Amino acid sequence: MFPVARSDPKSLPKPSLSTISVEHIRIDSIKSYADTRATLEGLPHFDDRIRTLLQYGDIDKVRSALQKIQGDAGLVSFSVATHGDWLQIVSSKRNVVQYVIGNVLIPTQMTRTNSTRPSMRLFAS
Repeated sequence: MFPVARSDPKSLPKPSLSTISVEHIRIDSIKSYADTRATLEGLPHFDDRIRTLLQYGDIDKVRSALQKIQGDAGLVSFSVATHGDWLQIVSSKRNVVQYVIGNVLIPTQMTRTNSTRPSMRLFAS
């Protein structure tokens, strides 16, 4: 058994609740699962070394690296979660994969509009 850390309830963040509208985009493909997955896997993958450039404040190199990696489409694959593998815990393995795909610069531009007090937001690009 793992020990559970106890915190003073007064020191915990206070959650707030608000209702938001989210546009869900679904793209159906006439290609097979394997062909569609191969196409998505062919997108450029985010390179975490770009974060190192950011930590050192080399913003010009960060912008250049982001533009280069995102290519003409302006998209990069941030992560791939093979949820279908986990389904075998409760039933059987299935073809279910979640891709997080987007453009790094779009949320950066959106956050800039509230730069004096940025807050966490959900961005889809």
